[in-house]
Amino acid sequence: MGGVNLTKRYSVTLFVIFLLLILTQISHGCYQNKITIARPLEGYVYIMDKKIIPTFSGKTIIIGKITIFVIIEEEIERVEFKIDGITLHKDYLPPFFFTWNTLKYARGTHTIKVLAYDMEKNAFYDEMNVNVISFKRKE
Repeated sequence: MGGVNLTKRYSVTLFVIFLLLILTQISHGCYQNKITIARPLEGYVYIMDKKIIPTFSGKTIIIGKITIFVIIEEEIERVEFKIDGITLHKDYLPPFFFTWNTLKYARGTHTIKVLAYDMEKNAFYDEMNVNVISFKRKE
């Protein structure tokens, strides 16, 4: 008899956790895992849009331009490509990609974020930090 109550409590607890996770996603208006940055891959060095070697640190290093490709799991209205929070490109037709010229950016860590919007205006995202090696000085 005690086992039934324990199972019931366990089921209610799981339900509450699941509900909280869904409410958190809805309140943020963005969902992860429907879109994936396929390129650049984490943990590689890229020079002028070519994957060269894996890094020992697991960090992604980019020198020159890089083409950012994304994989989408469902029908999408558009994809936005952002660098450090600034939208640089919008793409409306697959394949979804954008070529980013990192030579215009200061060396250091930058964030690539891709946002995909479905037909109901739900947003899905993926993001990654990359290290840019550039000769432009920090502003």
